[in-house]
Amino acid sequence: MMVASLVDEGLIGWDTPIVEVMPQFQLSDEDATQQITPRHAFAHTTGLPKTDSVLLFSDLPPEGFVEYLADVPLVDAPPGELRTYQNQMYAIGAYAGAMATGAEYGENLLESYTGLMQERVFDPIGMSSATFSVVEAEASPNHATPHYITINATLAETGFDVTPTHYMEASAHAPAGTVRCSALDVGRFLMTMLAGGVAPDGTRVVSTENLFETWTEQIETTSAPFEQFLDSAGSGLGWPYSVIPGRSDGYPQWRSWGVHLPNGFHP
Repeated sequence: MMVASLVDEGLIGWDTPIVEVMPQFQLSDEDATQQITPRHAFAHTTGLPKTDSVLLFSDLPPEGFVEYLADVPLVDAPPGELRTYQNQMYAIGAYAGAMATGAEYGENLLESYTGLMQERVFDPIGMSSATFSVVEAEASPNHATPHYITINATLAETGFDVTPTHYMEASAHAPAGTVRCSALDVGRFLMTMLAGGVAPDGTRVVSTENLFETWTEQIETTSAPFEQFLDSAGSGLGWPYSVIPGRSDGYPQWRSWGVHLPNGFHP
């Protein structure tokens, strides 16, 4: 939504090559370097393989993602042709948006991104609890405790073990999904989307056109293991996308870590 608001103002386009606003961006394939855009980054179609096993729990800054990915071999498909889930490249797409507003590489990318989210998304929607900070989230007297499930030797009789855990610190992954907020603020965000980019108080946050573009299927993907429930599945710009039987249009979805929340809506 934040980058969509930048597209509204002409600061960056969905199809602007990332290297144009982030000259430091470089991949192992020069043609791909010149071609990859925010559209590819947010649809996970850059051609980069998944690198979470190395980077998800690292303490690298945003620039560290850029430098690491420069040496990663690409899959055998040009940008836009194959979906490979790539959190770090998704984040780089958002940091390119921040650089389009004047953020400096090597100086303030993360701070600029979180500031833009506050200014362009959280404040106008009224999401007063929203934060990227683990410390702030855990300091709230009314926060949910994350849990995870594990398999045990008595699974058939007792079910999974459910164990309390803590919020994961993944600061440079902020654009790829580390917002913590209340259920009420999730509702305000959902209301804004269902209103075509207009916040509950009537403030226009983003154009309907560019909001809807984020929900538009960019590439078809497998619906496994839910084939019996879905006609098809795909990826929008930051949104998994599914088409249920009896509907010609799809619905976007999101994911939550550590807690279970409703994870889809029908515009």
